[in-house]
Amino acid sequence: MLFPLAAVGAGSPSFALSPGEAFTYRVGWGIFGGAGEIKISAQKETLAGSPQLRLTTTTATRGFIRLLFPFTAAAESIFDPHNGRLLATHATSADGYKHTEASMVFDYDH
Repeated sequence: MLFPLAAVGAGSPSFALSPGEAFTYRVGWGIFGGAGEIKISAQKETLAGSPQLRLTTTTATRGFIRLLFPFTAAAESIFDPHNGRLLATHATSADGYKHTEASMVFDYDH
């Protein structure tokens, strides 16, 4: 899961990624420089009239390493851009025969 870095202080929080930004990282393992890839992106959206920041992360093995160790994961985290609070998160992963899925929703009013 990916959590943004919120700045301490007054005003709106500052996130590590701004809406529309994305990063792609190549993962190396020993002599396999392209063993995997991690992509992280941020999108601004509105749900039920409320603005939100959606951070999406995908991770996967690639190439020859994928033949030996197939791994894929994805996570989405929804944040309130006004106060930096995490509203919901969902993650899935699969490696060979094992699949996992987890979700959390935060209700700060109750």
